[in-house]
Amino acid sequence: WDPLIRWIADRHQLSLKITDDVAHIEQDPDVLQKMATVVGAQEDMTLAPLYNITALCGSLVIGLAVLDGHITAETAFEAGEIDETHIMEQWGEDEEALTRRKNNKESLMASVRFLQLCGIVA
Repeated sequence: WDPLIRWIADRHQLSLKITDDVAHIEQDPDVLQKMATVVGAQEDMTLAPLYNITALCGSLVIGLAVLDGHITAETAFEAGEIDETHIMEQWGEDEEALTRRKNNKESLMASVRFLQLCGIVA
């Protein structure tokens, strides 16, 4: 996550609070407003794929990094699934989880493909 946190700070001047815990932490209202401004500045054609990527990866930072061409779809998927990957390494694979991951990856790749076809990302 550190490279993505550095990227969002450099690219959008957003200083996010981070934790190594799974619990939610509140971000500063100014940072949230800046994020809203970044999202609001997106072209109409990017909003649906941005939403999909963000929802699938559980991170607006990942979604914005994909839109900016900073990371690939594969890297986005791996970052978004890091917790699930760790759980599978600890406890073994689960057929339902594998199916969910496969479906999520296909949806993510379709969203990125749409952005590529629109000429938004390479």
